[in-house]
Parts: sequence; structure tokens; C-alpha cells
Amino acid sequence: MQDIKSKIKPIPSKLYAYQIFYEDLEKFKNFYSNISVTEFGCGGSKILDFIDPSFYQGIDLNEEKILKSKNKYSNFNYNFHLGDMLNFRSNTKTDLGLCFQTLGINLSFDKDNLLKCLYNLNDHIKKDGSILFNISNELYHKNKKNIDEFCTNNYEFNDYFFYGIFNKRYNHLLTRILVRIE
Repeated sequence: MQDIKSKIKPIPSKLYAYQIFYEDLEKFKNFYSNISVTEFGCGGSKILDFIDPSFYQGIDLNEEKILKSKNKYSNFNYNFHLGDMLNFRSNTKTDLGLCFQTLGINLSFDKDNLLKCLYNLNDHIKKDGSILFNISNELYHKNKKNIDEFCTNNYEFNDYFFYGIFNKRYNHLLTRILVRIE
């Protein structure tokens, strides 16, 4: 349970967001026969251990993680880019756009950068594609009107999923057990 007096700001759990994504992954794979993915804030591209896309492009600011991903997946049709997701440009549009945790933990995203990120991700997705992102409750409520407008103007179906409070003090093992139980 969250300590009300805690000075640590609650953040969405990346593990839990990915768990929800993995549960819906088969639906995406069935809808997009040869699924292709664009991931903003890809980090070490660990998602590739669970999803086998026909094409993947990931971008991150962490040079070490990008180099590891390039080495690990050098025999696949995957591209890894070092850079800022706000300014990323690619001519390749994919079925699925992902941005997990970056918007979830970065409370300093102002409205302009948040919208620029979402619109840039959207620009890399096919017309019948989908995007998934998690965002902190605080950042969402601060920008609710703009986020809702972005979603309704660009996507026919919008699903908002609000999930618990997590913070840096939670136990990863306990969280994994709770996710499995749920």
C-alpha cells in the first residue's frame, strides 16, 4: 500500500504496463499478420525477446543500450537509432508504436514536448496502426484535454487503462508475483 506521507512521487510500473501489453500481444499479432514496431525510448529493446516483428525500429538516448541491441539483433530486420525521440525521423511506417515508461516517469515533460512526442510517434505509424503508451497520472491530468484530443482525432478506438500506484520502493519480485496472480 502506498504511504500517504511518502515524498516519492508514484510512477507507473514498466513491468505492469508490459504485462498488459503481452496479454494483448496475440490480438495485435492476429490483426497485423506481419507486425512491425516503432518503439520510442527502447532502452535495451527487451521487448524483442517476446515479440517477433517482421520489422522493428527503436530509438533511445542511451548509446550503450543502443550498441548492445545492435550487436544482439544484428541478424534481424531491426534498426536501432541513437537520438531524441522528439526529433526522430524515419521513412518507415509501422503497425504498432510503443512508448513505455518514458512518459510514465518523466514528470518534466511539458505540454509541447509531450504532444510533440505523441505526434511524432503517430507520424511513424501506418494509417490503420495502433500506439500504446503509459503516462503518469499527474502528467495525464495536467494535459488531459490535449491527450484526449490527440487520441480521439487520430484513432478510432481509444482504451484508457488506469492501474495502481507504484513507486521506486516497491519490490520487483513481489510485483511480478502480484501480476501473475491478477
